[in-house]
Amino acid sequence: MLLIAAALTDEELSSYVEVSRGMTLQPLVEVHDSEEMQRAIDAGSDLMGINNRNLKTFETTLDTTYQLVGMSPSHCTLVSESGIKTAEDVLQLKDAGVQGVKHDRGLRFNHISLAIDAAIDGQGVLLGLKALAENDIEAGRLCIPFPQTMPIEMSYYAIYPESTESNRHAVESFIKWILEETESERQ
Repeated sequence: MLLIAAALTDEELSSYVEVSRGMTLQPLVEVHDSEEMQRAIDAGSDLMGINNRNLKTFETTLDTTYQLVGMSPSHCTLVSESGIKTAEDVLQLKDAGVQGVKHDRGLRFNHISLAIDAAIDGQGVLLGLKALAENDIEAGRLCIPFPQTMPIEMSYYAIYPESTESNRHAVESFIKWILEETESERQ
């Protein structure tokens, strides 16, 4: 189970570490800075993922791991996450005291139904919109292990190549139409 320290209070983090272990899940507490690392240690985590990607700026540097690795108690397992590109990176992280790495590639789902099916089959924990899994929750195939919810706002982006500059008016008209349609759906 992944617990992101930045998204949880101290009490929630400690409680979720304990609850996860009670569910026979090994919680990986993800941290990005020294404050979050100390909170993970205080919560009793013995498996920590150091995210080398700053989720506010999206800057990625392995220096994050090198700065935090010394804070880890000797009994803890450290995983360095994001920005690992070469075998040399892996070796240097290992020499620094990291026991595992999470490369930027791996199992990915391009459709929510595949993620729901994987969770139902016991292959992981699903974080997503409750409405998309409501039928499986009601049928008992999935459960909500924690009462906490995270409100989110949806964002959509119109991305188009520069080569459409000659059709800019058409693109802007299409974007305007989409915005009008989504606004009418909200009302």
